[in-house]
Parts: sequence; structure tokens; C-alpha cells
Amino acid sequence: MPVTLSTFGRLIKTIVPRADCAALFDRQGQAQWVSGSEVPEDLNLLVADLLASADEGGSSYALRCALNAAASYAFIMRDPDGELIGALALAIDGPFRRDELLLPRVLEQRLGPLLAAGARAIADPVERALAGLAATVRCDAAVVCVPRQEFFHCHSTADSRLRRIATLRRIATGELAWRAQSVGDTLCVNKARVDAKEDPFRFISVPLRHGATVFGVLVVFTHESRPGYEAADRRAAAEGAVRLARLLDPDGAGAAYFNSRRLINRTESDTPQVA
Repeated sequence: MPVTLSTFGRLIKTIVPRADCAALFDRQGQAQWVSGSEVPEDLNLLVADLLASADEGGSSYALRCALNAAASYAFIMRDPDGELIGALALAIDGPFRRDELLLPRVLEQRLGPLLAAGARAIADPVERALAGLAATVRCDAAVVCVPRQEFFHCHSTADSRLRRIATLRRIATGELAWRAQSVGDTLCVNKARVDAKEDPFRFISVPLRHGATVFGVLVVFTHESRPGYEAADRRAAAEGAVRLARLLDPDGAGAAYFNSRRLINRTESDTPQVA
């Protein structure tokens, strides 16, 4: 089951509606993706212990509970040949009732397809940069567009209230990409709407630059119901644009990135598949 890293949170919430946080770890216990702003320390410790015992015939999962307040789970991921690849961890807030879904073995079975998909997932540097920015700004989606490469990539958060990725794509690749190249400045709008059928939203649009040349645009989108942007959010967006410009400059590192990833950019999907 191919899956993108940015959809992991939504899939886990579908399988385990009470999940509060989820994270994907590699074989060395390094977090490759997290649904929130950072990995809780108890998940880090739980995964470290599980991975250390996995090669010695230990359990395929681990569970820790803090009275009735929360439960942390970790599940081993293996490739089709049985080689240890990493772990998927999640936390569920209490209080708990008699609920069979919360038994580790039941959760492991239900998460089986995601554990297999996670074992094949690749931590894309653009995806990780967008996910980090989305967590810092606490926005619903962070997108980047490089028109010359017909490239569009969107990280939509697990709890996003902006569900229509096609709308975000149209805005970013159309007017905002044109404005970035024509005007070349940062634009912060605290209320916008595409049409009466869609919810209002906020956005910050920042050009991607190579020297004096603008070659793309970074945009963060936030549902109007969330707090308005502050100076720190604009600074974070500007810093994110600098990082992404280094990754995606078509005349620099971006050339190798586009060739190696073999991205499919003419679809309406929110991110390229990474399986």
C-alpha cells in the first residue's frame, strides 16, 4: 500500500480516532516524521527500548501507560524479507475505558498496512521541510511551487481544516506564483476566500530566490478559525523559504533532486508517493 508521509497522520486518525500524536522512526531510532511539532520524550524512549530488543527476538510492540492519563505504543516495522527497518509510535490520551481497540495486539493488526507502508517510506527532504514549517507556524497546509519544473508539493497537517488541496494548488501555482515572480515580495493576508462555497483562510506567500532571481513560491495556508499570523510566523515562513530555495533551486541542488525523485507533478494529489 503506497502512502505518503504527509498522509500518515490522517490514516492513523482514521484507524485509531483517539490517537493524539504519531511518529515514524528509522532503524537508528531517529524520527523521520511526526504528526505534531515534536516527538514526545516518552515516545523516543519507548522506541529506543523496542528497537534495542527487536534483534534479540523481543516483542514486536511495546506499551507504556501513565495511570489513566495516556498510553504510548510502539510497533516494529520490517521489510518483506523480515529485516528491521524502524518503528511506528503513537500516543493515546486517557481516561481509558474497557476498549479492545487499545490492546497492543489489536492495534498492531489494524495498523498492519501502515507498518508495511512505513517500512518502504522515504523521508523526502522537501516534505520534512514543509512539515517542520507547518508545525512551527501551526498552519493547516504548507505548499511549495516551482513553475519551471511544473512542481507542486503540499504538506497538509493531520488536523487540517482546509481539505480541498486542488484549491490550494490553484492559488499557489496561479496568482501567487505569478505575483512572486513579478513583484518579488512577501505577502501576508489575514482573510481570503476563493468563493462563497469554501471557508475563508489566511496565507503567507514568500518567493523562492537564487540570488536576484525568483524561481518559485512558498505558501502557508491557515483556516480562518485559527489565530492570526504574528511576526514570528512571518519570520518562520521566510526562513522556510530560504531552506526550500537551497533544496529546489533548478540551477543548483534542485536539478539533482528533481531527477532523483522522478516526481509526478501533473496530478491533483497532495504529495508525490514515497513508497
